Amino acid sequence: MGPTGNGAPESHRGGVSERAGELWSGTQPVLVDVAPAQLVVFTLDGRELALHVEDVSEVLRMVAVTPLPEASGYVAGVINLRGRIVPVIDLRVRLGMAPREQDSSTPIIIVGGGEGAAGLVADGVVEVLSLPSEAVEPPSRLSAPVVSGVAREDDRLIVVLDPDRLCEGYAHLRLPIDGDQTREADR
Repeated sequence: MGPTGNGAPESHRGGVSERAGELWSGTQPVLVDVAPAQLVVFTLDGRELALHVEDVSEVLRMVAVTPLPEASGYVAGVINLRGRIVPVIDLRVRLGMAPREQDSSTPIIIVGGGEGAAGLVADGVVEVLSLPSEAVEPPSRLSAPVVSGVAREDDRLIVVLDPDRLCEGYAHLRLPIDGDQTREADR
């Protein structure tokens, strides 16, 4: 940045000179507050995927998962999360990949909150990545309904998933306290 002939500071960005106090084509400057996109990046089968950080409430280490009879194949079961029953979805199976043996280091990514919480089992959590919002593009031409966008960072492409669509039908899971009362209520 240096002074111009009229004394106003001048900056050079990408080969374009701007002078403080001068407006282009008589237009007024518009200040736009663009928050960076923050993503929780995780891996599945060697691929990087992500969720928006505002969709993630916490990441847990694997705990005992209670299987649910007659649940979809990708529903691993439920966990007790501080007194709440939370359904757990195996992301590998949900996204058509081969299942993997889980151990105590396998992460469960908790999405949603309150009664709408669900756990998503991933292979590993990599990082929380902050990118300019324009680096995350909507899936305009993609036909994958669980994808909410694709993030670019240099040569990396990270598929951003939509937790609501991933958990469709299971985020508001209700378990009967007394099976007989529930059966009668359903009649």
